[in-house]
Amino acid sequence: MKRCYQFGLVIMLLGGLALSQTFVSPGEGTLTAAIAAAQDGDVLLLAPGEEYTENTAFQLGTLVNKNLTVTADGEGQAIVRMQTAPTEENPTVVFFEMGDQSALTLSGLELDGSREGSASANYLVTYYMPEASTPTLVKKIKIEDCYIHDILEDVLHGEKSSGLAGYMVFDSTLINNTVFRRTGPTVHYKQAGSNFISLTNSTIATVQAYGFRACGCDASEGSNLPGNTPKVVIDHTTWYKIGVGGTADDMREIILGDKGPLLRPWTITNSILVDQVSRAGASRRVFINIKDNATTSGESCMGTITNICFWEIDKVAFYMHTVRDTICLDPQFADTNNFDFTLPAGSPLLTYGTDGKPIGDPRWGTNYVNAVQPPFEDLPGKFALAPVYPNPFNPTATLSFRLPVSSLTQLAIYDLRGREIRMMVNEYLTAGEYSFAFDGSRLQAGVYICRLTTQGHTSTRKMVLLK
Repeated sequence: MKRCYQFGLVIMLLGGLALSQTFVSPGEGTLTAAIAAAQDGDVLLLAPGEEYTENTAFQLGTLVNKNLTVTADGEGQAIVRMQTAPTEENPTVVFFEMGDQSALTLSGLELDGSREGSASANYLVTYYMPEASTPTLVKKIKIEDCYIHDILEDVLHGEKSSGLAGYMVFDSTLINNTVFRRTGPTVHYKQAGSNFISLTNSTIATVQAYGFRACGCDASEGSNLPGNTPKVVIDHTTWYKIGVGGTADDMREIILGDKGPLLRPWTITNSILVDQVSRAGASRRVFINIKDNATTSGESCMGTITNICFWEIDKVAFYMHTVRDTICLDPQFADTNNFDFTLPAGSPLLTYGTDGKPIGDPRWGTNYVNAVQPPFEDLPGKFALAPVYPNPFNPTATLSFRLPVSSLTQLAIYDLRGREIRMMVNEYLTAGEYSFAFDGSRLQAGVYICRLTTQGHTSTRKMVLLK
């Protein structure tokens, strides 16, 4: 039974500020009208599972001196479809324009830019600049719990405009628990200044050109805003098939920071990056390219890249950044043709995170419960691979496990490229507890994976050899 809604206005006092919440009825043009009528600080509530379409206007709304939230009123996503056909006079179709002193929060929405089965909308968010260019600050863009798909060009657009360069600054850009599919770059701040960008717990798949691009503000590019270069945090993300489009210019980096100087640190952690299209093209591209753009005073952006997996990418060049616990390994996604990036049971990536949990978008780590077991004393009589002891070690460590039933058993050590280093056990063992000494004296210092496989169970542990 459908939930019954009634258009209404609720006034709430939060910290002394009046917050207006307005329910918007589903239908054609209703959201566009509600955005036009909204005041600074308003919250527009949409019905989960219902459709909000726009077939006439070329944008849902322009925000200037306005903070607006659009969110689903309950469990599930509300569906917003931008289906206006571009014309010769109005060739660009966008969801939102952002101008000075504006802020936008999108939560619990499916944002669909397709028309008649193919992408039609150019951008999700673009900028608004008066004819006479003036300093413009977008205070915040927050996107959470959304599904964004079929956008012809950038999702968040900040480039290719002489009226933008040197004037436009995006202060905070926050993206969390969001899926992007068949779009252009998630963030493309080429000629705009920005201060902080976070992209977390999200999946980005089948994307044209760059997966993500943010820049410093180089005077040679006409965007001289040296005080507005971004600090970037990318954590627990899954990237697949980046750089589609069919031409050499579309085959770009997965993550790019350029047009320096980049004066604030970047952090990329707990992420999986697979299928960079440029590897098959004439123009080679580094898959994570945070350029070391030193200023005349010798300063430069030093990034931290840790606990990532990459596969079928183009070039690797980490420059002077801090890099550790990276692994070149096929993640063996469940079904990429049907947009299923679930990691298989027993994958070392299920315990490869900085917290010992899965890397990538957490929604694809559902097999984690089968990948890690607590110590023996917590699971009497159960299958278990104990933590490596000691860990880190130099040069020997003890590997212990328990078999509750007799089974064909393999205990093997792998490097971070997924290559087998040593097969410790490969035989039929009776039920019981076992311990084996591992000697790493002939190996280079680094991170290795210990994997125990029996009939019906697989478990992994990360082990660190120090020398």
